[in-house]
Amino acid sequence: LDIKVSIGGETFNERLPYDNDVISSYFNPFPMGSRLREGQQWKTKFLDPLSGQTKGVTIKVVGRETIELTVRPDRPPVRFNAFKVVTEYDGNTLNAWATEDGVVLKEETPLGYTLVYREDAGDDQS
Repeated sequence: LDIKVSIGGETFNERLPYDNDVISSYFNPFPMGSRLREGQQWKTKFLDPLSGQTKGVTIKVVGRETIELTVRPDRPPVRFNAFKVVTEYDGNTLNAWATEDGVVLKEETPLGYTLVYREDAGDDQS
């Protein structure tokens, strides 16, 4: 598994072992092709960025919350009635807010980072 991350103009590359199972990651942890619903939970493997290891985790849809995000820099913030999804593993908690279709809008990672969904101003998805 090759990971490429760009932060502040610097690019970091990392190669991690991959065991051929489905792996969830911070910005795409939800099963494709299914809709989220309150009370839903499932088990998957998760790539832990602290250790570089895959870990078995349980992911739970705990409810809905209204969040406000600036998804395009050239437009005002948008309010979403999003599902709150919690992943706990090894004493760490990952909170995510996603649409019913599983599009992750915002995540708070155990590393202290908050990741937010953004569209480029050039995207024409009005």
